Amino acid sequence: MEGADIVKLGDVTELLKPRKVKDDASNVLVLRPKDVRFPVNLADLDRDDATSVVLQRGDIVICTVGDDNRAIIFDRDGDEPVYAASTCAVIRAHDILPEYLCFYLSSAVAKAVLSSVSNGIVFKQLTLKALADFPVIKPKMDDRYYIAEYAILAGRTARDYADLSALQTAEPEPIESILDKEIASRISAYYEDQLRDFLSSDIEELNTCFAHGAYKAAIILAGSILEAVLIDWLSEIKHVNYFENDYLVTDRRTGRERRADLYDYINAIKYIEKPRWAHEADMAHTIRKKRNLVHAKLCISSHDVNEETARMVIEYLDQVLRTRGAHCLRKG
Repeated sequence: MEGADIVKLGDVTELLKPRKVKDDASNVLVLRPKDVRFPVNLADLDRDDATSVVLQRGDIVICTVGDDNRAIIFDRDGDEPVYAASTCAVIRAHDILPEYLCFYLSSAVAKAVLSSVSNGIVFKQLTLKALADFPVIKPKMDDRYYIAEYAILAGRTARDYADLSALQTAEPEPIESILDKEIASRISAYYEDQLRDFLSSDIEELNTCFAHGAYKAAIILAGSILEAVLIDWLSEIKHVNYFENDYLVTDRRTGRERRADLYDYINAIKYIEKPRWAHEADMAHTIRKKRNLVHAKLCISSHDVNEETARMVIEYLDQVLRTRGAHCLRKG
């Protein structure tokens, strides 16, 4: 991974995969995926057979099966040992603050990358190898800032903006903002609540990923931003909220109805807005193809996911978003 501010998760942690142990203790406390959620409540854990990993205070437990790789910090008090379920992995930090790491793993960008590197199509599984290679942006703020933020995330304390502001001792570093986040304010979104905050925060995260060399994450996030904008645009055209209702299309191979994907959203708007949006639709398909190469893990080599590819994807996204903004201005 390029960039001095990026480290691999395996370089700053010990990664453990619990496994079932024959002829070992039964009726012990086990932390399962259903317990890995916010707000954190580890008071009533189920009992089952022991595994090979006994949890230590400060361990990060992350779900490794399914689409949602949730993560929490284990901080349960008590004399009785607690074991991690075999459907989880344990991240034992040694050169990075656990609260920062868990806070980072809970971000939209991290979740997108974790999903993209999981194995399987129907039943996804996150391997230790994928976790070891997972890119982590080094923390910039005072440790107390991330401890306070994680406490809020875990549901232990209310947010106090003044206190958090005082803990931001690190000066923000100038980074290249390759995608103009003012675009978000220029798009008169049809469903404002669903889109505007999403655009502003995700464009900012995309710029951070690009500036720090996390090009895979930047490409994945570009695809997510594109899809949200097109869903909103089609919602406006059809007068249906497709954030809440499925947009259905007929599958060309089976003849059956299915939920639309990014390919279908692009083509639907290309047809409706023809010929004005034809060029931008081609750009949108290029973004989709690059995103899918990363998401589907089609043996894409590392040199193909580089600054040049990410910059091209983001420049195309910029053009598509500006087209949507111009569309809204013409309407007004």
